[in-house]
Amino acid sequence: MADRALPHRRPILVPFTRAVFLLGALAGCDALPPVQMPGRAVVPSEISAGPDAYTLARAAVADGNFSAALSHYVRVLEEYPRGQDGAEVRLEFANVLLYAEMPERALEVAALVPELTRDRELRGRAAILMAIAEHSKVETYLASAPPYEQGRDRARAVYLAMVETYETHGRYDAEGIIPARLGVLREGLANLEIRKMKSERAAGEAATASQRAQYIQLEFGDTQTVRENAQLLQAVALRS
Repeated sequence: MADRALPHRRPILVPFTRAVFLLGALAGCDALPPVQMPGRAVVPSEISAGPDAYTLARAAVADGNFSAALSHYVRVLEEYPRGQDGAEVRLEFANVLLYAEMPERALEVAALVPELTRDRELRGRAAILMAIAEHSKVETYLASAPPYEQGRDRARAVYLAMVETYETHGRYDAEGIIPARLGVLREGLANLEIRKMKSERAAGEAATASQRAQYIQLEFGDTQTVRENAQLLQAVALRS
């Protein structure tokens, strides 16, 4: 790789990510993009007869055909096994894995980046991507209605990790995706607490449910979930 002359690098998935982000925002943040990919696009300099794997991968991403894009990226990775260019290709690959709803695999791929480069930006982008992948995993977990304590503890741990990642590497999150995802996770936590409050109320634990309702109003009062359940929360808080 070191002897290959690469052309000027430009963003590959930024426009696509921004479009999805805006659509997610208009839909009330029900769907958020994985991560923006600022930086350069790695373009192999040796072009074979017909489209090369990297060109095919990018075209598949543009078409939204992520399964095809993933298979092409696997071939591209073979050409860029090491170094900074290998790190960049893996960031792109991990990003596509997130779009393909494969956060576990995206984590594995992004975790290789610090081993391939000491470039601060690439390592920061990898950290952000990993934090977002962890959020994707916990959102799926919360959607499965897990037991209260397990869901709460896991969601809080991911929330704190995302905050720490953003404090350290936030300058590489140009689209502000982590703050948006933090908001989504707060909605998930609010839902979890309300579900617990309802179960306490149904079990006749009026005092406990009342305390929880007051806590929810104080801690998650800025969320859409609390606004939608304002009447119920007020009634429970007053033990009505």
